[in-house]
Amino acid sequence: MNTPERPQIAFGSGDDLASIVARIATEAPDRVALIAGERQQSWRELDTAVDGVASALATRLAPSI
Repeated sequence: MNTPERPQIAFGSGDDLASIVARIATEAPDRVALIAGERQQSWRELDTAVDGVASALATRLAPSI
């Protein structure tokens, strides 16, 4: 079985998951990030999903005025 080349990403101690995903999505947007059964998701798609979740959380957790 041929294993695809993985992007080499340097992580910093202050990096969060969203910034790591965004960095990989910039360098390898069409590469497969996740596989679940027959479904595959690219780094670009994962980055979009992470942004959506972060936005929803920010809206939900924003203080009421």
